[in-house]
Amino acid sequence: NLYQITIGNSVTTIGEAAFEYCGFISVSIPDSVTIIEEGAFACCDFLESITIPDSVTSIPDLAFAQCERLASVTIGNGVESIGNGAFQRCYSLKQVTIGNGVVSIANWAFAFCNSLTSVTIGNSVKSIEPVAFYDSNNHTDIYYCGTAEDWNDISIGKYNDCLLSAALRYIPSIKITADGLGFTITPKNTVNGNHIIFAVYKGGKLTELQNREYTGTEENFTVTSNYDSIKVMLWDSLNKMKPLAPAQSQ
Repeated sequence: NLYQITIGNSVTTIGEAAFEYCGFISVSIPDSVTIIEEGAFACCDFLESITIPDSVTSIPDLAFAQCERLASVTIGNGVESIGNGAFQRCYSLKQVTIGNGVVSIANWAFAFCNSLTSVTIGNSVKSIEPVAFYDSNNHTDIYYCGTAEDWNDISIGKYNDCLLSAALRYIPSIKITADGLGFTITPKNTVNGNHIIFAVYKGGKLTELQNREYTGTEENFTVTSNYDSIKVMLWDSLNKMKPLAPAQSQ
């Protein structure tokens, strides 16, 4: 068995069943990867944790199914969908963080994950299909990055009782919407007086920094220079600079 796998930065696709039944404990997926195919890491019985980078746009069917020692999953903000049975029968799975880009969670995605105690759900989720969390009944906390109104708008299919019976906690988050020449920033679950920090990067260097005090409405930011990426942060104040939510990049 291999202890750790590091996938090279030139890799863009991890093929169907590429690492199925492999015995490594840890795997590092680089930002160059945009596609993970069906069953790519299925039945990796010794894998303990996985982070899906923002560059990946979907998690396909059975991608990490039956990884029996998998305990922690972090899904990047670039992922838009989680496929059928993607993490089913991961019996040791305790903690899942679903990024703010995910819109849909398919049937059986986290079914039979009966050790789950914490699930963080991003603020873009619109549908959780029937049996997505079937027989995953040990949840103690659901952390939701949207508002109570947003939660009520999610279509939650049958046999996801654990989502409705668990303790639901609303946590601060940031939603970014590209808007022509700029960006609309919508903070969630925060209060007036907190600060939105808007950072612009070119070639890995900070080129522009804007700050707005949150006043209860969304804020529009315009980028005045060429850029590669932006990062948005939500702080309690400029003095303490305490982060209230994970920074969001685009």
